[in-house]
Amino acid sequence: MRTALLIAAAALAAVPAVVRAQEAGRRGLWVEAGLGTGVARVGCSACTDPSVVYGSTGWVRLGTRLTERVQLGAELFGFDDRAAARSAEPVDPLEARNASLMGAVMWFPTGSGFFLTGGLGLARGTFTVTPPDGPAVTPRRTGSGLAFGLGLDLPVFRYFAVTLDLGARFAAIGDIALPGAPIDDVIATTYHAGIAFTLR
Repeated sequence: MRTALLIAAAALAAVPAVVRAQEAGRRGLWVEAGLGTGVARVGCSACTDPSVVYGSTGWVRLGTRLTERVQLGAELFGFDDRAAARSAEPVDPLEARNASLMGAVMWFPTGSGFFLTGGLGLARGTFTVTPPDGPAVTPRRTGSGLAFGLGLDLPVFRYFAVTLDLGARFAAIGDIALPGAPIDDVIATTYHAGIAFTLR
């Protein structure tokens, strides 16, 4: 009986700690910065075999709490590749650098550290292509961007967490003018995985 009472007392004593752990989410103003790796798939309306490039990613998010499970913020995301693409198209090799500035929504469905993200905003693509009969050309275009992802906040301290992030970003860049070979309706899709530090 005495042992049962001690176990019950220990369980009751642990309740406030559990509650505090559940409440230790993103409160007020928060900032997240991370680095990762990614792959970009660059296609167009007439491309039969889109180019695929690999590179590094980086992002910064800044936001605030809207409700207990919803956060609103802004995200600056970038992808940079300086290697040749694997492509069957005549414009090869390819270098791609994409950046986007979006409004972001984060939803914590379980009230824990797991979250889903979505974003909408502007995207800018910089592509360096080398046609077979001419020098390298670097067109730059700005279009619309769309983002989806998921992640997990792993609390380290009350105001600090390590964040795991997976996501996909779609950049509708539009037409790219190349000498003698314009490319119509370019869309760059970037998939990335990374790790971030979050001050909350």
